[in-house]
Amino acid sequence: MSDADWRIWLVSERGRPPLARLEDARWDDMFWVAYFVVDLTTSERDRARLFSADFWQKDPLPTFTHVPTNVVCDGAFAGGIVPTSAKPYVTMRALHPPAKPMPGLFARAAHWLRSRR
Repeated sequence: MSDADWRIWLVSERGRPPLARLEDARWDDMFWVAYFVVDLTTSERDRARLFSADFWQKDPLPTFTHVPTNVVCDGAFAGGIVPTSAKPYVTMRALHPPAKPMPGLFARAAHWLRSRR
C-alpha cells in the first residue's frame, strides 16, 4: 500500500453514511495538513452542509475513519481553510494515520533466513 493510500479518510456524521473522502494529503503549515475533499453526498442538503464552516467547526464535529484500517480518529479538527465547492480543500490538525503494521517476529525471522541463502 502506498503512502498516499495510507492517508485516506472517510468523513461522516455519527450513524450516517460517509459524506466525503479526504485524500491527497499535503503539508500546509507547522501542524496542519491540507486534504482534498471528495464529495460523496447524494443530496443537495448534505452537499450544502459539507461545504459549510458549521459542519467542520461546530459540535458535533464529524467523525474521521481511516480507510485502510477502519480506525476512528478522535480529536481531529479543521481550521484555517474550510472547503467550498469551488475550492474543495480542508486543513486538518491531529488527523494522524495509525502506524503501518510491521511484520511479526516470525515473519521477520523467516525473511532473514531466506535472505541468507
